[in-house]
Amino acid sequence: MRKRSLAVLVAASLWALPAFAQPDGFGGQCLAAPHDAPVTARQHEVADLVDSLRPALARFDSLERALAEGAPEICLVDALLDAQGYLGVEENRIVLRAALAPPMRQAVLIHELRHLHQARTGACPGPALSMGETARATLALEADATAVTLHVAWALRAEGAPAVWDALAAWPGQRDIAAAFAGAMAETGDPVRAAARAFAQWYVSEWRRETYRIAACADYLDRQERSHALPTYGALPQGFLSALCTLPDGRAYPCTPPAGE
Repeated sequence: MRKRSLAVLVAASLWALPAFAQPDGFGGQCLAAPHDAPVTARQHEVADLVDSLRPALARFDSLERALAEGAPEICLVDALLDAQGYLGVEENRIVLRAALAPPMRQAVLIHELRHLHQARTGACPGPALSMGETARATLALEADATAVTLHVAWALRAEGAPAVWDALAAWPGQRDIAAAFAGAMAETGDPVRAAARAFAQWYVSEWRRETYRIAACADYLDRQERSHALPTYGALPQGFLSALCTLPDGRAYPCTPPAGE
């Protein structure tokens, strides 16, 4: 049985299975906050990645605070299981696949910073939730992080820096969501409606839903086995979605999963 971590799951990987069974340490492949004292070649890559995003993050307060106040260690690694990137909440570590092209590195880092923001604001499911509610929360967390990443990428595109948006729009597992966001912007010009459209589109893919649902349930059962805890049956708080679904500037966007999700 593979070792799993709920902290990794709930702030899960981008467009792949949550990154379970990763090594505990990556040596010179990681750079500690404030990401300005690189020594190894890989640490210099991390510093350059962070520097490339700082101007954009300065326009998105919650993401900028997640990076500055959350102060995660950021790693670029060659061997990453079933993921392009993930956030380990317990380790306060963002891990990205080193082979990603620079625009995709930026996209994945934005995505994981949104997950860090979610964790810092208490959105991650706690141990008292039922297995079904844990899975429900996990899907919503991922849909929200995807919508917010597209929102940031669209803003960069509008300011003459389209590389991150173009990378997202071409990614096979996400291009339908990017198309939904772009369609809403073309129709309404309203980022709030576009984020809502992207959130809803995330659920259209049965592959996405089932991938995260199965991973969430497997992690829940593994935690019970390790802790010998009795099953729990708690429900998500009534305001979970309204608290979760806000753009980085604080504007709420409507997010309603389909019935049964």
